[in-house]
Amino acid sequence: MLLARRDGSVAQRAALPDRTRPSALATDGAGGAWILDARARTLHRVDAEGRALTRIDLSTRVDRPGDLATDVLGNLYVLDGRARKLHVLDGTGIPLFRVDLPAEGELGFERPESLAVDGAGGVAIYDARKRRISWLR
Repeated sequence: MLLARRDGSVAQRAALPDRTRPSALATDGAGGAWILDARARTLHRVDAEGRALTRIDLSTRVDRPGDLATDVLGNLYVLDGRARKLHVLDGTGIPLFRVDLPAEGELGFERPESLAVDGAGGVAIYDARKRRISWLR
């Protein structure tokens, strides 16, 4: 994986463990990136130079991580679509809270698949089965 610096030049390759399979990517607000390996249930943070900084094991908290986003405070949002849960962690991996997404009714989620976080902390979640975006504010 290559990371581009703000000046447009390319940084070094990010050093990830050999078996890491990136499935989602989010910026960290400091020029680096968070990488989700859904299969291994881990998060990796690399800096703008491609150096590995942090590894967070999600296996005891998240059953099947599917997508990843960050907010302006550096918090991590990990979507577990199969369990219909949104896990929010601080930048060191400490759980802040969990949102259980409803499964029933008009506002229910059938297959939450991806998410984004806006500058005000609102979370948009795409439901692939219902083909719609819902916002959590």
